[in-house]
Amino acid sequence: MISICKVFLMAACLVATAQATVFEISWGFDASAASMTVQAGDTVVWNFDQDSNPAHTVTEINFAFDSGYITTGSWSHTFNTVGSYSYFCQPHGWMSGVITVVAADPTT
Repeated sequence: MISICKVFLMAACLVATAQATVFEISWGFDASAASMTVQAGDTVVWNFDQDSNPAHTVTEINFAFDSGYITTGSWSHTFNTVGSYSYFCQPHGWMSGVITVVAADPTT
């Protein structure tokens, strides 16, 4: 019984020390690198062009997340659930990407 608890506590410590990462995407008419793979718990930050006029959005196709209309600054989303998230800009449908979320690696 004690050895099971030790293994459990060690696993819990490994999970607790895993580091989340922040990824950035430049989001405007010349958006590039809009698709990426991240680990559960990671955050993606979309940086809007200095003067995004007209405004842009970051909208998941099933509305799992939506930034609303933004003209400057940034917007972020933390991905906690494994899966594939296709997103786009509502007024500019050609601006799109996919965030693929894989299980977190407790050793990183």
